[in-house]
Amino acid sequence: MNRLFVYGTLMRGEVRADLLADARDVRAASTHGRLYHLPFGYPAIVDAEDGEVHGELVTFDDLEARLPALDDYEGDEYRRVVRSIRVEGAVTTAWCYVVDPAFEADLVAQGARRVRSGQWRGRDFGAA
Repeated sequence: MNRLFVYGTLMRGEVRADLLADARDVRAASTHGRLYHLPFGYPAIVDAEDGEVHGELVTFDDLEARLPALDDYEGDEYRRVVRSIRVEGAVTTAWCYVVDPAFEADLVAQGARRVRSGQWRGRDFGAA
């Protein structure tokens, strides 16, 4: 699979977009889950069926070669999973980094705020 759904610091114009600079294609897309802004300055999707998260579907010629570096960047708190992604009226699958719902209460206790709009880029996080 050569597609990755990103929703935070890896999106175009964000602080680590350089990690995906040689993407073949980038399109606006969305997936399910609960989006949080963490007190560390980056977001997380809690792997859940409810909620909608907006981001980008990034396609590469060879994503497999870069996955170890992306896994290192995302760290141990995230799992890389295959998700259903909505893009341009269609549904496809892509890799996505998510947090297990078992850790949601811990995230909130640490100061994570729910991003009800599902859009992290705008930084309009509103009330939790």
